[in-house]
Amino acid sequence: MDLLGRDSGQTRLLSPVVPFRPHYLEMSLKPSPVLQISNLQDSTNFCLNKDEIRVFYSSVDSVCDKQVAEFGALLSEEEIRRISCLKTIESQREYVISHGALRLILGEFLQIDPSAIQFALGPCGKPYLAMPNVPKIEFNISHSHGLMVFAFSRKHVLGVDVELIDPSVPNKELIETVFTASEREYLYSLPPEQLAKGFFTAWTRKEALIKATGQGFSADLQSFSVPPSSVSPAFLSLSDASRCWEIQSLYIYADYACALVFSVDKSDSAIL
Repeated sequence: MDLLGRDSGQTRLLSPVVPFRPHYLEMSLKPSPVLQISNLQDSTNFCLNKDEIRVFYSSVDSVCDKQVAEFGALLSEEEIRRISCLKTIESQREYVISHGALRLILGEFLQIDPSAIQFALGPCGKPYLAMPNVPKIEFNISHSHGLMVFAFSRKHVLGVDVELIDPSVPNKELIETVFTASEREYLYSLPPEQLAKGFFTAWTRKEALIKATGQGFSADLQSFSVPPSSVSPAFLSLSDASRCWEIQSLYIYADYACALVFSVDKSDSAIL
């Protein structure tokens, strides 16, 4: 559940606030990873090469009740327990479909039974594969108001976030709570009709970053800034880290904002 009251696809655990102060870099990748974005319903290719990032999206409404039951049969006891904590039928259905679909995609990549896949949670709640005898795959998932987005890579640690652009959400109190001074300055400079899109573009970029790093909501959201505009990819570096992070906004549907963040080894990049 994020600050807007919606499920972020990452369990929130009780953790202290962690200092989190990335800084911007001007750099280029050599070579840049291949990014493929596909509608899950139309996908038949489930190969995942080393220097590739695969992003799938799908609508919850495209799944019939029979498929929901089939997805539910794939889930673990822990996943089923979490479903009972969700308050609405819609959120429960979205959870079953998104986590069942995650298992199916990973099963295709790994060529194993989806129900046999085992997950564990990092210190701040980021899920990962707890199966030492299978090839490593990094993954992340987000869902919002009927749209699911999944991201996968063999090489890059990543995070993804999607949000419905709801014009009723942005308000001064929330903007002052979530964003830094530079981010607020950008948002307040936007014409009123562009505020909602700008808000959710910036928000998904921040949330995708804290999901990628594994900090989740233990990170102080006002302790770091991201470039709020989606015009071009941006790079950030954390203190004393061998990797930096690329942030990209993804266009899936006009009424949703979506962002992808993935790790970049500094040895694979050139600082300009």
